[in-house]
Amino acid sequence: MLQRHDLLHISVQAAQRIFSRWRTSRVAWQQAFAAGELPGIVRRPVEGEPQGDIALGFSFPERINGQRQRLASTIMPDEVVCLLTPFEVAQRTFVSRTPALMALADLRERFTHLDCVPGVWGSTALEIISGFHYTDRQSDLDIVIDIHPVEQLCAVYQCLLQLEQTHQTRIDVEVRWPTGYGINLKELMTTQGQILGKSLNDVRLFDKQVLLAGAIER
Repeated sequence: MLQRHDLLHISVQAAQRIFSRWRTSRVAWQQAFAAGELPGIVRRPVEGEPQGDIALGFSFPERINGQRQRLASTIMPDEVVCLLTPFEVAQRTFVSRTPALMALADLRERFTHLDCVPGVWGSTALEIISGFHYTDRQSDLDIVIDIHPVEQLCAVYQCLLQLEQTHQTRIDVEVRWPTGYGINLKELMTTQGQILGKSLNDVRLFDKQVLLAGAIER
């Protein structure tokens, strides 16, 4: 079952269909996308897209006026060649080229001591998989973890704050519930009342105390 932030490598035929009209002066990028070498990110489908297709978002290393170029498309399930979860990506070897990547290297080790397995998504994940320079000195680090007991989540939160100070990098940790909804850890630790949860199907508000009660029962 697909989850938000999963990366999908697609067939050459699907890649050529999607990127046939996209042009860039960076030949290496053009060739990599057309060959299906750069993965798409599983996203929430929007109204009007074919039912049964998989909704993907593609993010380009190239920025225009400081904004990263993105492209949304859909593929058929049989056009998927390989699936990589954020947890699999986080275990890959990589060069700690930027603060976000250095923070990830540190975070992997420190979360291990907390019995918490991190996954990585966003620009950091794309750089690890592609080798292209998706991150820079201003890049955030996006992490996902599975739900843990409240005491453990509190320890992870404190570790997160320390890592942000050490690496001068914003780190967002999403806690994934078994229902498929993701909740931002900082909001879970600091917000009262209702908290926003995001899934592959929709976005909704949850009562914080109900969420924490579920975490206590873990």
